[in-house]
Amino acid sequence: MRLGNLYENKIAEILDADQNPVMKDLLEQRVKILNKCLDNSCRFAFLCNGGCPYLSYIASGGMNVSEKDCTCEGKSMVMEYIESVRNALILEEISLQSKP
Repeated sequence: MRLGNLYENKIAEILDADQNPVMKDLLEQRVKILNKCLDNSCRFAFLCNGGCPYLSYIASGGMNVSEKDCTCEGKSMVMEYIESVRNALILEEISLQSKP
């Protein structure tokens, strides 16, 4: 995927979606995958923003960056584990505070 040429354009022009249709398409694809995550009620979408664009690009066979990447399930498992540890620590703290 090629966004532009630094010898011909300033980086600000290359990254500006209003000036660069390739960047605009790339951003639209990332919004598409994030919306898929939100539509599937993913509790962690706000943390990963739809996953890694590079891994998504690989998962799609180099066609786009709007595919779910291969690390999604693993990341969800890690986040669920962290959440369970946090909840256990909160319960422990409440228990300790309620003791005389």
